[in-house]
Amino acid sequence: MASEKSKDFALVIGLTIPVAMIAFVAAAIYLPRVFSSVDPPRYDFLYMVGSPYGGERYIVIDGKLSRHKEEPPSYTPPGGDWPPQLFVHRVASNTSERISFEGGTALTLDTTPRSPDGFEIVHGRKSEFFFPIVSSTDYRTRYLQKDGWTQKLDLEINSEPGYAGMFILLGWIVEGS
Repeated sequence: MASEKSKDFALVIGLTIPVAMIAFVAAAIYLPRVFSSVDPPRYDFLYMVGSPYGGERYIVIDGKLSRHKEEPPSYTPPGGDWPPQLFVHRVASNTSERISFEGGTALTLDTTPRSPDGFEIVHGRKSEFFFPIVSSTDYRTRYLQKDGWTQKLDLEINSEPGYAGMFILLGWIVEGS
């Protein structure tokens, strides 16, 4: 009789520990955002995807998007002939929409690395082995981050190898544009 109770107790403990660990990890991930004093991001941004090595470059001068034509290089790296595409990322809905160059010129842009409300775009991390020993940067995944508040960005980034999937932040869209 006593052995039946000890088996039941061992089974309860054996099942409770994994459930408690899952609950602890979920709480560690989601509770900081719930109790965070960081306001959600407000500033959308304009970005370019594609190769910066083509016959034209997009640059921001005095808060306005402009196009600079230049001679293509004699050597084009892999994916270097991919045409650049412009996108506006809406942070409230976490969606990106393609925009024409003319539409981009109508925007007023802040080219600082951090948005006016203090958010920055950072690379994702991935690990092929154990984190403290070997880890690497995931250049395809981006996050919006500020003081421990993080959100994965759903960006329109090409999966082609080389420079075809290159992400370039052109600027934060400031209000009034």
